[in-house]
Amino acid sequence: AILPFEPAFYNGLDIDVKYVGHPLIDEIHTPLGRDEFLEELGVDKEKRIVGLFPGSRRSEIDYMFDTLLETGQKIMQSEPDTHFLVPLASTLKREELQSRLDRSDLPATLVQAEVYDTINACDAIVSVSGTVTLQIAMIGTPMAIFYKMAPLTYAIGRRLVKVDYVGLANIVAGRQVACEYIQEEATPENLAHEILRILHDDNYHEQLSAGLAEVKSRMGEPGCSERVARMLSELIDTKEANH
Repeated sequence: AILPFEPAFYNGLDIDVKYVGHPLIDEIHTPLGRDEFLEELGVDKEKRIVGLFPGSRRSEIDYMFDTLLETGQKIMQSEPDTHFLVPLASTLKREELQSRLDRSDLPATLVQAEVYDTINACDAIVSVSGTVTLQIAMIGTPMAIFYKMAPLTYAIGRRLVKVDYVGLANIVAGRQVACEYIQEEATPENLAHEILRILHDDNYHEQLSAGLAEVKSRMGEPGCSERVARMLSELIDTKEANH
């Protein structure tokens, strides 16, 4: 299992499940410091840096990118000295996202670089739900999580999926570490309010950072691939010995 909460699902069944760690743990690195990274992007390091993380699927862009842009505009009303970083997934077309950013007039940079450097450079992040929330948690940048989908899809999903949280960071923690805003609650007003609270309330910022540190701790140590290889080797050795 690659997530720490998974083995509990198999309790009572005749199957041996072990948590081996997540491959992301071995990926985490920030080759560039915050200032150096922003300098390479041509962004003033003295500005507030807020990440707008739109996901990697076309459907996510269709349903959520405008919400991100409007959230950025709301943030600018209170924090005009803010610059936004928008990571570009390899599955998306740069031209399309750039044209939408240009039309929004947000002071934003579309970043096609190491995602961990982008996360590390941000003071706060608005992110769609997905694996990226776990990547953000591993770096420790406070975030707000949101997700929107087609109304019919959401109505069906609510009946079929019973989970307390949608963000992997919160699922791993077993509690709400980062605030989640789903469907009707995922408004630019709500998201901007949460980001501004992160930026202005030092105690709240520290509380979120401590929660994300807990998530990182629960994920364990690097070496997932080595542990899996060792387990497979032991299984092979056992099988050969039995023959």
